[in-house]
Amino acid sequence: MPTLPRFVVVTSNTNGKYLRYIDEDIKNDVPAGYLKFSGQEAGSQYAKFEVEMAKSSGNEGLVHIKCCYNNKYWVRRPSSCYLITAVADEPVEDKSKYSCTLFEPVYINDDFLVGDDKSTNHILMLRFRHTGRGEYLTNNDGGGCPAILGGLYLGRKSPNPQFDVFTVTDWESLFMMLPKHVAFKGHNGNLLGTRLSEVFASADGGLSYSLGKLWRLTKGDWICLDADNSTSIKRFPVTEKITSNDSEAYLEVKELGVSKEIYNVTFRLVDAIIYNKKVVEIVVGEAVNRTKETQTVELNLWYKKTRSGSLKSSVFKLGVQSSIDGEVPVIADNGKIEVDEFAESVERRKTGAATTFTCSVNEVAVYKVVLTAMATVKVRLLATKASYDVPFSYTERQTLADGTIITNDMDDGVYCGTNTFDFKFETTEE
Repeated sequence: MPTLPRFVVVTSNTNGKYLRYIDEDIKNDVPAGYLKFSGQEAGSQYAKFEVEMAKSSGNEGLVHIKCCYNNKYWVRRPSSCYLITAVADEPVEDKSKYSCTLFEPVYINDDFLVGDDKSTNHILMLRFRHTGRGEYLTNNDGGGCPAILGGLYLGRKSPNPQFDVFTVTDWESLFMMLPKHVAFKGHNGNLLGTRLSEVFASADGGLSYSLGKLWRLTKGDWICLDADNSTSIKRFPVTEKITSNDSEAYLEVKELGVSKEIYNVTFRLVDAIIYNKKVVEIVVGEAVNRTKETQTVELNLWYKKTRSGSLKSSVFKLGVQSSIDGEVPVIADNGKIEVDEFAESVERRKTGAATTFTCSVNEVAVYKVVLTAMATVKVRLLATKASYDVPFSYTERQTLADGTIITNDMDDGVYCGTNTFDFKFETTEE
């Protein structure tokens, strides 16, 4: 039995389009969180979904599916018995509840599909069944209403191959793993003659490369840089395993760039999620009255207030240095996510595909306690610690080695943070 990858792209076998989040729901006259089979590119951030396995007993094999653009889970819309939208803030595993977010993958093939040229990415063909109603999800035929044509809806309890069969592709096997401008280094340490190769995405997640011309597969399995359009482009999946032991078969991919910076960062707070909440003990103090009179004691509790986060996006690839200045989200004492300035003491570190931020500030909590005669009171400072994810959009400015400046507007960023908030005192007389 196959297992769904963590990140997926879902294609309708009805119209060959990718399921995507519709961000301008008011303009398009559709509900918030609307999902529609209208995507043209597998690499669009609107078409990326995260699969989470069910955790409770009795729900083995079931999944939650989250839209990566707005951080919301697929769920049946309250005002409709049939519409599936990405609006649920948290996964719900109680199948008796209307808000249940569990779906059952019903696989049509038991193995990854294999293309005729062995270059196909990890792909599964399946149906999704709603666990509460037992109906299969479908590509809606619209019923005469163009606004809902291609939407994700509940259909029949029996299979309907015309509308309910989907192809699911592993997102991490697609072209997005490569930057846009790259060079290739051979086994001998030399670069491929073309100084600048630009990566283009085909609709199905394949790759083509260009320097005015596109790469083309010719007779004898030679690749020539002479194609004017993509009709003769062979897909070059970045994850295909090399079976040859010959070192000449290996190419090192290097991103061409001197520096990157991102600015115009806009955090989409409405799409943020908070999770893993727990109460933690920050510091403990003790107030003692050794007299026979009632006393008021002011207790100073010193502690280090720390918050951390990581900035993740396609900017951070293959070792090119990137930077960000400005503000980051934080959970405020009211339990809501707000945007706050970087502290002067912030520490930045590059870790893999992310830049992490850590800020520690020495704080003192002052608490006045009334002590009766010969009393001892223990004072604990408690807080809520939680993690949170905030999607963001930004502008990327890249300077290449030859001085060329390239600017792109991006929407694939996620800020993942952790901090404490809602500080409270708790006293115990001993």
